[in-house]
Amino acid sequence: RQLRAEIERVLEESRFAFQRRREAPTVLEVLNELTERLPDETWLIELQLQASEVQISGYSPAASALIGLIEGSSLFQNVRFRSPVTQDTRIGAEQFHLSTELVPQAAASGGAT
Repeated sequence: RQLRAEIERVLEESRFAFQRRREAPTVLEVLNELTERLPDETWLIELQLQASEVQISGYSPAASALIGLIEGSSLFQNVRFRSPVTQDTRIGAEQFHLSTELVPQAAASGGAT
């Protein structure tokens, strides 16, 4: 009985982990969406994907416009700057650092599986 209970517990944990992974967009989907949404004049120097949060930093001619562009995606929610935007006069662009949360796939697709 004890072994059976342990097996059931491990199976439930693995089901939970598998379900969480299925609900999250893949790294490729995140990269593709950011590539499509970010203007050509914007470039990233860092991208971090941890659990359900994505952080990006880089340069853009109009960093404040990035929030609206990223929020327009069904993959992202709660887009916000992590630090103040600064002007880099050497390259004529604004340096930014922002983060966003990933929307679970079921919610992003309207609940369809």
